[in-house]
Amino acid sequence: MLNTQITKENLNKLVLTFYTRVLKDKELASFFIEKLGADMKSEIWQKHITLLTDFWYTISHGKGEYKGSPFAPHMQIKGLNKEAL
Repeated sequence: MLNTQITKENLNKLVLTFYTRVLKDKELASFFIEKLGADMKSEIWQKHITLLTDFWYTISHGKGEYKGSPFAPHMQIKGLNKEAL
């Protein structure tokens, strides 16, 4: 049964599922592997997953622990532009 509640646990599962698929995608994987590595169990990936879980929780609830700016870090990724998409 699909869980319809937006909780940190459910968002974390969503983020993990999404990035597991991203790392298998021939177009997207290289951007993430270059920045975070290929092992989603690594410390850097775990921090990123926690950050994204907090981001989506904050967005979905209008309050939360995320205090960053998601746009700026993505602008620093070499080769990532609207033409690449």
